[in-house]
Amino acid sequence: MAWVSWDTMTIPKLEDALGFKDLGVQNLALFAKQCWKVASQPQSLLSRLLKGKYFRYSSIMNAEIGTVPSWGWHSILKGRKVVEKGLVWRVGDGSNIRIFSDAWLAPPHSYVVSSYETSKLQNQPLLMVKDLILSNGK
Repeated sequence: MAWVSWDTMTIPKLEDALGFKDLGVQNLALFAKQCWKVASQPQSLLSRLLKGKYFRYSSIMNAEIGTVPSWGWHSILKGRKVVEKGLVWRVGDGSNIRIFSDAWLAPPHSYVVSSYETSKLQNQPLLMVKDLILSNGK
């Protein structure tokens, strides 16, 4: 018998409620933490193992699910969605960022590059941000 709804139970203690954690959200946060560890520590045993099996020729942020994913890999990819929401590119020289497919502009902006003729640029989808940077760095 449920006397109190789950939504009521998960209200924080600061608001005079029971303060139970939402286990689904907690689990997703742990998956995201594992994804970030694989992305940020490429020499770890787990990173090398997963790279060899699931994303040999790309990074974890571009990895596909594969044909026979394990439960752990499937979970890490669920966590990757959380990590992607918080990622921000450091443009640097722009050699690793694709203009039209990577989210490299701040949220209020779209992917459209306004200072160039977009019709010419969209015919070349593999253009990198470095192609937009002038020789004087501006």
